[in-house]
Amino acid sequence: MQQQICLLLERTAHPGVVWCAINNNPRSARDGARCKRMGVKAGVPDMMFWHRGQNFQLEIKTEKGRASEAQLEWRDRMLNQGVKAMIGYGYEQIYNILKFTWGLIK
Repeated sequence: MQQQICLLLERTAHPGVVWCAINNNPRSARDGARCKRMGVKAGVPDMMFWHRGQNFQLEIKTEKGRASEAQLEWRDRMLNQGVKAMIGYGYEQIYNILKFTWGLIK
């Protein structure tokens, strides 16, 4: 699903929208320990966006997915910082967030 979202963004993002995916999935316990020493934090969302001086953060879940406690805590911490942070469940909801809630795509 994240690949579909990236394709959607490549095709329809408004000019000036900057975005990236965050790879926060270590391949092994050893890699996880190394990532932690390098500053990787639990709960960081799958994608981040910047547009017109604002930061948007999106955690991607399937329709039946469930956010972890770390993801919920990260979202709440970001909301308290004035960041627009959401957890999207399924492609349709994520599309609506990107288009109608945040206005990042055409």
